[in-house]
Amino acid sequence: MDKGTYLDIKTFFEYTDTQAFSDKKYHVADQVLINSKNLTWESAAISNVNFIQPVVVSNVDIKSGLAFYNCNFEGGIIFRGVTCLEFDVEKSKAKCSLYFSNCQMQHFTMSENCHFKRNVRIENNSEVELLKLFQSKVEETGFYFDRSKSIKFFQLEGFIGSFKISNSTFEDMVRFESHAGEISLVKSVFKKSIQIWNLSSRQLIFNDNTFEDTVKVTASRIASWSIIGDVFQKEIKYENFDRGGQIKECYLNGLYISQAKFIEGADIRGRGLTIDKITLPITSDLKGVLRIQNWHVAELDISGINQNLKLLLCQMYIRTLKMIEFTNYADVTFERCQAENELLKTKLVNSSAIVMAHNDLGATKFIEMDFRSFITINVENTSFDGIKCSNVNWFDDSQLVMGFPNNNTPKAYRTRREIYRQIKHALKSQGNQIDSLLFQAREMRAHRAELKSSKIYGYNDRLIMTVNMTNNYGLDWFKPFWIVSLITLGFYFVELPFFSDKLEYSLATSWEEVKITWSECFGHFNVYWQMFNPARKFEAVYGSGRSASLYFLDLFHRLVLGVFIFQIIRAFRKFSGK
Repeated sequence: MDKGTYLDIKTFFEYTDTQAFSDKKYHVADQVLINSKNLTWESAAISNVNFIQPVVVSNVDIKSGLAFYNCNFEGGIIFRGVTCLEFDVEKSKAKCSLYFSNCQMQHFTMSENCHFKRNVRIENNSEVELLKLFQSKVEETGFYFDRSKSIKFFQLEGFIGSFKISNSTFEDMVRFESHAGEISLVKSVFKKSIQIWNLSSRQLIFNDNTFEDTVKVTASRIASWSIIGDVFQKEIKYENFDRGGQIKECYLNGLYISQAKFIEGADIRGRGLTIDKITLPITSDLKGVLRIQNWHVAELDISGINQNLKLLLCQMYIRTLKMIEFTNYADVTFERCQAENELLKTKLVNSSAIVMAHNDLGATKFIEMDFRSFITINVENTSFDGIKCSNVNWFDDSQLVMGFPNNNTPKAYRTRREIYRQIKHALKSQGNQIDSLLFQAREMRAHRAELKSSKIYGYNDRLIMTVNMTNNYGLDWFKPFWIVSLITLGFYFVELPFFSDKLEYSLATSWEEVKITWSECFGHFNVYWQMFNPARKFEAVYGSGRSASLYFLDLFHRLVLGVFIFQIIRAFRKFSGK
């Protein structure tokens, strides 16, 4: 077995300068220090070397890069104050500032303002015990950690540049602190907790990872965060807040979540700050508990088929709520949500709105939801049959608009009626009689408008709908009371000449006759009060021997009175719950 060739420091640098490394194994027993005095090459590729002592690259411009293949760093490798700014792609061996392929490192440390123009890569089954990046910068495509493993602690602090992890395994804690740049975690396994603090990033990407411990993102400034296909076995938590009080500015501008599994739940807390957009394209792969709370959001977009997710949207102030092609078979809750009418105004979106189209809301819960705070509620082809409601401030009829070019057509009114019918049915099934009567009244108004706008509005329908309007479709008892009082007064004046011995149907010819008329009106006014009794005895009220016309008027008044008494009784159901 080839035990390898031992190289002294001088020979090592000669091999590096002349690219003399072959497929043989090499060992360097002494500490290797690369600095401006001994770096003589434009670009170097070092392979198959076992470094027994630490390798230190210090305060030097490595020109067009440094590459290591199949190397073992028993004492680790350290970069201090290293730069690579005049990079020449044509002269570079690996097209990177730093490149490690299939290398074993006791630790990898970068500190003291290292600055690399091109990317840094650790890949191809490399293993790092400890990886630490402090106060350093990598431009262009950033730092890559691909198809490799970090066995112990992994920490970035004060690092500037993108950091991309893919197809890798992390055995211990991962920490990103005061990092400025994109973070991309793809198809990797994290066995211990991840902490991201004070991140300034255009993008934070989680894609198809497995997180076996907690994930925590706090006190950061992130333009866009996407979570796609990840498995979180413990809690994931985001918070726009620094408990230590060091970071004053925190924000998240965009959140996209799809196909993730939140086994112990996700808690995304906004602390009352704004976010431009939250997008939730829900599929059967999106599972667990997702809680998003206390955000002022410009647009909340929910779509897809929810079969396995418990979604909790709490204390949300929403400019535009979009639910397009959404079907809920699981658990969705809107708790204490309302419109955002002050912040987040744009030229395109100047008012708050709810837009629902092609949805089946299923058993979606609305708890203390303030629909009335939204300027418009735009609904098209949406089922409300199974919704659950508690202490909801419902929208007004004028806020509801349909997805039609003309909202005054029979079809538009029929759609409006169906929406009200479904909400009425859902409320009634939960025992909410008062609110169900509200929507029953709106249903009847929409039905009347539908009939009026169609060509089939006959006299019978007109009469029935007009009578139903007298108590606002079961909501107002006082309105039919004063209407029937006026009608009864009219009947009284019409009937008065039939039972008064001093009056007849003719015009008064003198003031004396006018006085007699008023005297008779007030003198028999007790009859007016008796007319409110539908079971009154004719002779007891009008006397005997009266004309057939008075009998007819009395019968007709009793019919009218009975109808209005029924309308009054119907209105009292609002309070009786019967």
